[in-house]
Amino acid sequence: MAIDFLSTKSKKGFFLMVEGARIDKEAHGTRLDGVVGETLDFDKAIEVAVRFAEKDGHTLVIISADHETGGMTLKSGDQEPGTVGAVFSSKGHTPASCPCSLTGRTHATSPASSRTPMSPTRFFPS
Repeated sequence: MAIDFLSTKSKKGFFLMVEGARIDKEAHGTRLDGVVGETLDFDKAIEVAVRFAEKDGHTLVIISADHETGGMTLKSGDQEPGTVGAVFSSKGHTPASCPCSLTGRTHATSPASSRTPMSPTRFFPS
């Protein structure tokens, strides 16, 4: 919805930041169901952005986190029923590194370069 609105407002493009803050809140409370549910919701937002970038051809999508919370470790999972088991080692932020993923296209800074495709990272099934 926000992407559709913003894409009609300027021919020069737009910047949109979407935050999955509830993931952090659920991890502080060591609530696995909440972390999983909020992560799945955030994944849906990422899918909308990536689909827009694929169609648009001029959009860069950056997915990152500012910190990890809870020290969650997966201990079991079963794809068939869609279940997962995990343990938390903390109720606070941890020093675990957070990956940064890019997908889409951006203009290279060198005037001799043309548009450079970035390697896509998939967070959802095709």
